[in-house]
Amino acid sequence: MTPMIKKGTKIKYSKDVRLKLEAAAAFDATWEEIAFYAGISKQTLYTWMKDDPKLKERLDALRLNPVLSARKTVVESLKDPVFAFKYLSKKKRDEFGDEAEIAAHATATAADGTSVDLTLRVKKYEDEPTSTSDNRGDAGALPAPAPTKPKRPAKSS
Repeated sequence: MTPMIKKGTKIKYSKDVRLKLEAAAAFDATWEEIAFYAGISKQTLYTWMKDDPKLKERLDALRLNPVLSARKTVVESLKDPVFAFKYLSKKKRDEFGDEAEIAAHATATAADGTSVDLTLRVKKYEDEPTSTSDNRGDAGALPAPAPTKPKRPAKSS
């Protein structure tokens, strides 16, 4: 952890400071967190990035690392059909999602003259009913009765 620097203390841009900036950026830290980790003020960081656009480019690029790492993990998990379907339900909502978006192009005008556009979300289909089949081909059979607890034997006197 970076020690607290007394307010007003000037920190010079150095290799050590740059390495701290880059380390924090590689964890997708906020600009405030990056500055704190390097022991500088947020304003100093902004000034350095304004004076050196390549520094900002480098920090922006490093901040993409966690996103790319997460994306890679998601793609690698697609071998599991559950994850694959969840991925498709987000990326290809029209085909695999539970909801379809229908844009209603109706305009309502309020007394003050403002207009409102409406968007309606509609479920594409209801959840599939669960089968009560016991794998003998009787999917339409009635469900089995609920199990009952065994009765305790009566105490003998």
